Amino acid sequence: MPPGLTLNDDGELSGIPTQDGAFTFTVRAQNDIDHYDKEIEVVIRSVPLVIAYNAPHGTVGTAYNFTFNAIGTAPILWSVEAGTLPPGLTLSSDGLLSGTPPTHGNFSFIVRAANEAGNNTRELSILINEEEVITHTITYSVIGTGGTLSVTNGANPATQGSSITLTAVPGNGFRVKEWINNNAVVSESLVNTLTISNIQAAHTITVEFEPIPPVTLTVTWHTNGGLPKPAQISADKGGSIAAPAYMILNGYTFEGWYLDAAFNDAATFPIEGVTADMEFWARWAENQEELPPPIFTPGSMPTPEPPEPELTPPPQNPNVNFNIAGGEATVSGATGTVSISPPRVNFHRSRPRDIAITIIGDDTLRHLRYNNINLERDRDYTVDGNRVIISADFLYGLERGIYTINFVVNGDHNPNLTVRVRG
Repeated sequence: MPPGLTLNDDGELSGIPTQDGAFTFTVRAQNDIDHYDKEIEVVIRSVPLVIAYNAPHGTVGTAYNFTFNAIGTAPILWSVEAGTLPPGLTLSSDGLLSGTPPTHGNFSFIVRAANEAGNNTRELSILINEEEVITHTITYSVIGTGGTLSVTNGANPATQGSSITLTAVPGNGFRVKEWINNNAVVSESLVNTLTISNIQAAHTITVEFEPIPPVTLTVTWHTNGGLPKPAQISADKGGSIAAPAYMILNGYTFEGWYLDAAFNDAATFPIEGVTADMEFWARWAENQEELPPPIFTPGSMPTPEPPEPELTPPPQNPNVNFNIAGGEATVSGATGTVSISPPRVNFHRSRPRDIAITIIGDDTLRHLRYNNINLERDRDYTVDGNRVIISADFLYGLERGIYTINFVVNGDHNPNLTVRVRG
C-alpha cells in the first residue's frame, strides 16, 4: 500500500500518503463461509513544489541559461504566471530560462509549475548586471627627439574591441623612420599615422624619426676654356653654391660668371637657398696686345688682307616646314635643293655664342659632319624647327682658322657651312 495509508476492517483506505507513485496490492474480503481476493492499484500524485526561489544573476550582453526545479509528479509544465521576465529571456515549458539580456536591472515575476495533481507558484527575481567593460592601456613613446606622438582618435585606456589612432608629427627636417608595436616593426618611413583595430590586449607603441635625406642638385660650369674648372658639381636643395676659384685663360681676361649663355644675367656668389639644378657660363675678354710697328724691307710690303665679305643670308621660303620625327629633321613644302642661311659665319672665341643656321629646301637632314666625323646631336648641335643651333662649346674647341661643317641630307646635295674662328 502507499506509505502513510491504512486499510481497516471496514475496508476503508485512509491516511496521508507520504510518497507519490503507483502502488499495487491485494485486498481480501471474507466471511464465515468464504473469502475473495482482489488486486488493487492506487496512484498517488503530488502537486509540484518549486524549490528554486531565486535564479542566479545575469550580465548584459552575456548569454543566460538556468533551469527551474520543482518536486512533484512528472510531467511538470512551467509558465509565467505574472510579472515580466528580463528583456531578451524566455521560459520554456520544461523550465529553461534562456537568452541574452540587452538591458540591466532587477526583474520580478511569478512562475507556475503544474501537473495532473495541481499547480504551485513562486515569486522570483533576477538581477541583470551592467555589461562588464574591459579596457587595455596603450603605452606610446618617441625614440629620440625628432618629433612628437599623440592619440588623435579613440580613448586610452581603450575598451576591448575598439580602435585607436596615433599620429606622429615630425620636427623640422625630420620624417618618420618606423613604427614599432609590441617590439615588432609594423610600418616604415613616411607614414605619419598608425591605427590599431579590434583591440584585445595592451599595446606598447614607439615611433622613431630620422633626418630627411638631402636632395642633391647638379651644378654645371661652362668654363669656355678657362682653368681650373670649379670643383663644386652639386649642391643640396636649400643649400648654397660658393664662389669658385679664379680661372685663367691665356690671352684673355676673366669677366665673371653668368646665369645664361647670352651673358645677360650675372651671377653673384655665394648663392643661397638653391632650389633647382644650375648652370653657369664664364665670360672672357680677349686681351689687346700692343704690337711693335712693322719693319719693311724693300720689296717686302705685305699684301693687305681683303676685307671680310658681308654675310648676307639668302631669301627664306615662307612656305617651308621643318619637322622632326624619328630622330631626323625633315624639310617639306619647298622645291629644289637644300640650302642653308647663312652659308658663312664668324665665331669669336672672346665672345662665344651659339650659332643658328636656317635650312631651306625639300629634303631630310640626317646629321652634321666635321672633319669626316659626325657631330653628336643634343651636345654639339640641336634642332629647333627649321633651325640648327651649333653649340658654342663645340666651336670654342676649334683653333683659330676657317672650318667647314657639312650638312648631310638624304639627297645628293649636301650644303656646307663655312665657319671662321677668331680670337
